[in-house]
Amino acid sequence: MKTLKSIWTVLLIAAVVLTVVPTTGCAAKNPATVVLPAGAINSTDAKINAVLQAGHAAATQYITDRSNGFTPTPALATTMSTLIHVLNIADPLYQTYHTALKTNPAAPEPANLAAAITQIQTALNNIVTITK
Repeated sequence: MKTLKSIWTVLLIAAVVLTVVPTTGCAAKNPATVVLPAGAINSTDAKINAVLQAGHAAATQYITDRSNGFTPTPALATTMSTLIHVLNIADPLYQTYHTALKTNPAAPEPANLAAAITQIQTALNNIVTITK
């Protein structure tokens, strides 16, 4: 079960990153204390990027594990398939949103991007549950 532990380790690190990344609500309460990661336009941009990075880390680890002979449970295979599918949808949406923020920092987050990010977070949570 070494490969399950490696996926779980990636997700644990991702969970720590996601709890450290500030949310829009925090920025509004005390903008002087918000420190954004390099390249982030605002806290929403930072959070979306962190979720995408966590999703890509889990997907990359899963693909590596599969190429090394790991056979996932049906639940894990389905969840990873969903994760990879949604990442492929979310990436170009995020790139468009991030580019728009560069010229208009108040640009609204597209609803379809928000929905994709929620699906990625759900998949990541499901992977943690499945791989425990």
